[in-house]
Amino acid sequence: MQPRRKSIIAGAAVGALAVCGMALPSSDEQVIDLSSPDQVADAVAASPGMRLSSELDAAGSLANSDADEVTVDLDGVSVAFGFPLSDQTPFESADRTLVFTSEDANYASVLAIQDTAVQVTTVIASEDSPTEYLYEFSGDIAALELNDLGEVLTLNSEGRTIGAVEAPWAFDATGRTVPTRYVVDGLSLVQVVDHASGDFTYPLIADPTWSGKVLLKAFISDYLASNPGRKLSAWLSAYGRAMYSGGDITQFSNEGWSLLVGSFGAYMPAGAVRDSMKQQWKCHVLGGHLEYGTWDLETARPSNPNWMSRIGTVWPVSAVCNW
Repeated sequence: MQPRRKSIIAGAAVGALAVCGMALPSSDEQVIDLSSPDQVADAVAASPGMRLSSELDAAGSLANSDADEVTVDLDGVSVAFGFPLSDQTPFESADRTLVFTSEDANYASVLAIQDTAVQVTTVIASEDSPTEYLYEFSGDIAALELNDLGEVLTLNSEGRTIGAVEAPWAFDATGRTVPTRYVVDGLSLVQVVDHASGDFTYPLIADPTWSGKVLLKAFISDYLASNPGRKLSAWLSAYGRAMYSGGDITQFSNEGWSLLVGSFGAYMPAGAVRDSMKQQWKCHVLGGHLEYGTWDLETARPSNPNWMSRIGTVWPVSAVCNW
């Protein structure tokens, strides 16, 4: 059987999700049918590590050809990578998720279009399953660089960071953390899942997530009667943190705000509401709040032209942008 090439073409924001699944990640460990892509996709979506579900606008199409890798085109950046089972012919679920299974049914892989990232998740079915999972990068990526946070920066031929892989995670069926790490060799990234090191409940779920956008995901809340308005919550990506830490603060701020306005502009009417939301965004940026949690912008907060005076004068730091 000839392997097929999967290409994801996008405009402003694209993501893909690859998942492998054998059973629901819960203490009740329900065995699922690997030939049912919807069951596999639903099982992986329940994992405590899943992080790509988002309300950020996504636009993309999926095509196939004759190679065992995936290509993502994101705002002029082309990233190609091979992942476990990418040379297999996939099943397709109702939500455009592609499910790949191994011949021995030890694990499966799923690829789905999401928002601003590419996630490859592996469900490890048993203690006999592999402990190492190989991902090979190409396209515009010319080098991989592992940092102290366990993240992997992806660099182009000019040495510029054009994306990053989030720090790895792995959980067993009860939600218990499983030791995992990345090993980088040239353009190859191996996720090591040390499931032989403990008494874990199978299946295990693990992933690497690559993003070429400063935000990994974002959500807008329902209308809150207690504090009239909505809350927009955004999560920074490893790429966003790398851009910020590298001193590209203006580019980081502009890209992040553009992505939020493009996705949630309908909730930010021009005038005081949008002015306040932008002030809150800039406050988070200039306040240097690179926490791993969310950056929250609230529509109910009034415009505050003097917001910069709060930086360094308000305590706790988490309250600086909440005026």
